[in-house]
Amino acid sequence: MKLRLAAMVAATVLTSAPGLACLSHYPTAEARDTTARTSLRLLAVLDVRSSTPARAKRRAPSPGGPLTHFTSPRGEKGRSGETAPSMEAVKREIHLEKRARLAIRYARATVSRVEALYREGNSNEGAALLLEIQEAVELANESLQATGKPAWKKSKPFKVVEIATRKLLRDLDDLDKKLSFNERDQLLAVRTHIEQLNQKLLMAIMTKKRKN
Repeated sequence: MKLRLAAMVAATVLTSAPGLACLSHYPTAEARDTTARTSLRLLAVLDVRSSTPARAKRRAPSPGGPLTHFTSPRGEKGRSGETAPSMEAVKREIHLEKRARLAIRYARATVSRVEALYREGNSNEGAALLLEIQEAVELANESLQATGKPAWKKSKPFKVVEIATRKLLRDLDDLDKKLSFNERDQLLAVRTHIEQLNQKLLMAIMTKKRKN
């Protein structure tokens, strides 16, 4: 292929380069030198191009193709981003610290269900779920107390629940903004009770009991 292109260029030069005999089959020495140099330059260019790897083509993703590099930030996992167990499963958990974590996880995941019920006009069912959220937070605190560990000394499991409870309070604040004025009474009562439980837990973590 390279030799064929070189021959074509040489033929063109022979007929158009200055110093060549017009339409002659016997070019001059100057014309022959010009043709040789042109052919060598062409061969060098072809060598460089053949040794250069081709660039990969970038294609836009097909509209109907799968999204391989996209993950939805929201799923069917509630506001906490974790799959929550049922309340029955939480109560059956025998490990006290784990039961406390699961209870708070359940509470946070249930907020989105409460919001959906109120949005659909099922305010009675939404109020009932708010009481379940309160029950879950109470269960978490009772489970931690049942461990017999001092919160200020073995604070890790207590801090986990306390931080999660603060996030739950923010979730309830967001929910409050979406409810009508008449729907907020039950939410306010539940939120106040949960905030009191969280303040009590925080004080237990920060306060060291004096020895008698």
